[in-house]
Amino acid sequence: MTFANYVIDRLAWLLLLCFALLLSVLGMLIARVPLGVLILILGVIALITVLVLVADYLRIRSFYRELSDLSRSLSSQAYLCSTLTSSPHTREQAFVLSLMKTMTQAMVSQIEKTKQEQGDYRQYTELWVHEIKTPLAACELLLRNSDVPLQAGEMSLQTGECEQAGDFSFSASASVNQRLGLQIKRIEELVDQTLYYARSGNLENDFIIKNIHLDQVVKAAIHRYSRHMILAKVYPRLSNLNVNVRGDAKWVQFMIEQIISNAIKYRKPQAEASYIDISATQQTNDFGVKTTVLSIRDEGIGIPASDCSRVFEQAFTGENGRAYAKSTGIGLFLVDKLARKMNMSVRLSSQVGKGTTVCLCFSSALHDVM
Repeated sequence: MTFANYVIDRLAWLLLLCFALLLSVLGMLIARVPLGVLILILGVIALITVLVLVADYLRIRSFYRELSDLSRSLSSQAYLCSTLTSSPHTREQAFVLSLMKTMTQAMVSQIEKTKQEQGDYRQYTELWVHEIKTPLAACELLLRNSDVPLQAGEMSLQTGECEQAGDFSFSASASVNQRLGLQIKRIEELVDQTLYYARSGNLENDFIIKNIHLDQVVKAAIHRYSRHMILAKVYPRLSNLNVNVRGDAKWVQFMIEQIISNAIKYRKPQAEASYIDISATQQTNDFGVKTTVLSIRDEGIGIPASDCSRVFEQAFTGENGRAYAKSTGIGLFLVDKLARKMNMSVRLSSQVGKGTTVCLCFSSALHDVM
């Protein structure tokens, strides 16, 4: 608070004081008080008034300055100012602090309640994901033990429905069980995505940073999507993956799986076969920090330039998501979010009609992950 603002806040009181002084001067003039005495009295009153205002301003300023400094230093926790402020100088300041403390306690209580509700919801989601995997696994085992061929009439109908649904395409010779098995796999992938999304905001319970071998992690991700890749005629080409990086193997594999899933989903519809090129390169900057870049390049339809800057936003599907497949807009959002949690970075470049390249950058200066 500046002195000018302080004076403006008390302007009505000062005007009333001036009016009272004016009446006093008129009374003294009527009483024929000597002019010198009158000026002396007015000067003393004015001096006392100024001194009182300055002293009161300095006292109030120290209180508000302390609150302001605490607010800036605490930043996002500025609501704690009332609990850290020193003893108030006046009853008014004590009343203000009391109100602030009451509001702070109410807000902290509400925050704790919200955190508890979020924790309960996350726990329920994780439990549900683990429970739903059991019947899915049972269904897959049942399908493996029984293979029913698809009739010609059913084949065209099922193929059309799947294309409309935006799912992966099937070969004409695929049986009912193969089709159902692929859909069960797709459900498992969406369930896993739900689990990773639920855990992405609080990774300390499921987060282990250590040296991982890129070749093993990439091959594990490819194996997970091998059935989709074979039926979609999308084949991997690996090179220079004999590299160790720092990260969490499970989360890095999930990130690679999301990128591979997009490469399959947004392949060129008329292409007989296409490839996903996965390779790693290493670079060292002027400070001696080594960066490993895992590049995943597909030969799909590509992403319009207007969408490239937004593909990592939550729930953003873009033109491709609306035109070619039912997209959730969650996959790349999770990739970017998990990368930042592991002190990694993600880059994407694309050209319509030629394909998309996604790069995962692992830094050797991994620190402050959480």
